[in-house]
Amino acid sequence: MKKTRILAISPVPECIYLAAQHRSEWDELHIAGRKLIARRLQEWKRKPDIGEILIMVPDIENGKEVRHSLKELEEIKVRWFSRTPSVTKACEGLKHVRCVEPDVMADGVSSKFPSHKSKQPSDKPDLLDYVRYKITLALMRSLDPDPLKQAVDVIAKHFGKTFDLADIVPDDIKSIEYMRDADFPYLEGQSEKIAALKSRIRQVAPSDISVLIIGETGTGKEAAAFYLHEFSKRRSKPFVSINCAGLQEEFLRSELFGHVKGAYTGAAGSRAGLVEKAEGGTLFLDELGDMPVAIQADLLRFLQTRRYRRMGEDHEKKADIRVIAAAQRDIRRKLESKEVRKDLFYRIAEVEIETPSLAEVPDDLIRIVRNIAYRLKDDPHIVEDTIAYFEKRQGVLRNYPWPGNVRELARCVKQRLNLGYDVVKDLDSHQCGSEEMPEQVTITGPNSIRPVDEIVTQYVRRAYENRGSMTQAEVALRLGIAVNTLKKHLAGPDA
Repeated sequence: MKKTRILAISPVPECIYLAAQHRSEWDELHIAGRKLIARRLQEWKRKPDIGEILIMVPDIENGKEVRHSLKELEEIKVRWFSRTPSVTKACEGLKHVRCVEPDVMADGVSSKFPSHKSKQPSDKPDLLDYVRYKITLALMRSLDPDPLKQAVDVIAKHFGKTFDLADIVPDDIKSIEYMRDADFPYLEGQSEKIAALKSRIRQVAPSDISVLIIGETGTGKEAAAFYLHEFSKRRSKPFVSINCAGLQEEFLRSELFGHVKGAYTGAAGSRAGLVEKAEGGTLFLDELGDMPVAIQADLLRFLQTRRYRRMGEDHEKKADIRVIAAAQRDIRRKLESKEVRKDLFYRIAEVEIETPSLAEVPDDLIRIVRNIAYRLKDDPHIVEDTIAYFEKRQGVLRNYPWPGNVRELARCVKQRLNLGYDVVKDLDSHQCGSEEMPEQVTITGPNSIRPVDEIVTQYVRRAYENRGSMTQAEVALRLGIAVNTLKKHLAGPDA
């Protein structure tokens, strides 16, 4: 009986290219990594049908555990494509294990796969975009190896040929273009809440049910919306998004439903709206709670009939799209204050999905730092030094409230990577002063009770007055609110 040849691979581009180079030498692909490889080896020692194991994991964390697992696989031939000291030490002296120099990692992608560079302009997706897309899918699907195997097979099949994504993977093009433009959004984390979020997305995505995503600013609501689209039958069609906050009624109506020439002052020509542009795909409405009430009525009618009119047009058009919306956690307060129509809410929130704040998933902080750092910088030495910097200061990171959530953390990582700032020290100083209110709030009796919104506005204005050199965007990020929300507080109740 023919024995199975196993490939263990880290989900990084260099390993994907290396796996394609050796495609004829393995039968099954499994995802591993610097921590997971030891557990994978333990699993395989119990399988008698394995003939050889190829490992493409550049580095390891738990060398002693890996070496112990390798010793127990003495009946199986092992080839490990790495020359890093941690791997070499774990394999040293084991006769059934051979360390191999991974040329593709050392020389870089372009030298080994020059013919795979796309001939398209630089603003079009290329091979690296395709590979990163497949890696992200694998991670979102809880280490599903199928997307990586698909990427490896495509690369191996077209080795030595011009790599044009539009011809080779046409069904993936729309998704790759969006992910590239959005810098490959990914819901990083392995905590219970993040795992539940990913599972919920995969469960709900295949249906055409309307979804409302609820969460704070910077918690990945648009990323969640995209994966609801990506894991549905609509994935080859457009994913179109718009932020409804701060947009005037006439402009937003035109953006959503389009207009014809002369529909309003300045309408010099006809224009398709986002509903039309999303045909067959998904329309994502961010900040639903800030949508003008008049537009909410139009949206409700569209959701009920799937029909709409361009501004200035008499006849109706029909659209086949899925609508996903997102809102802040104060959406239910806005329901009670009638800022959001209840009939629209219950029509669009057929399923609710919540994205946790960064403060709710402290165990994922370093994982998120690692993910961000490797996305932002190519130099592994700088990246690892940056990760080590944050690891040593986990206590401060865990105690900080992260009002800007992942977006704020990404800014800190970027400043550390590129400027070397002691960003955690700055966070610690902000945390020490954060408990001081701009002025003491006291309640001396029934007549002294004030509306919460009034107190919030007072706090926001005081924070803005003491912003120093911070921009409006930075103040909003620190407060954990949208820039438009900041402007509303600053403008006053009559704005």
